[in-house]
Amino acid sequence: MRGQSSHFVWTNRSKESLTLDLKNPDAMAVLSSLLQSADVLVQNLAPGAAARMGLSFEALSPKHPKLIVCDISGYGEDGPYRDKKSL
Repeated sequence: MRGQSSHFVWTNRSKESLTLDLKNPDAMAVLSSLLQSADVLVQNLAPGAAARMGLSFEALSPKHPKLIVCDISGYGEDGPYRDKKSL
């Protein structure tokens, strides 16, 4: 499909994406609305950033008990590079 491999098109069928500037209060309102019907929240913000924005599992689970929160880190939760941003 117009420069995309058939494998890419097949594995990403019906997927949608959205970019939000979470420092904007309007964007946080949109995210809160989306979380009402979400199954999983996957984030790869800088270490600690999601928690500071109230997007940690601990902060979200009381309001969204079935939500799975997945934090992706380039260097893991502990170790000498845990606070570094990854590319």
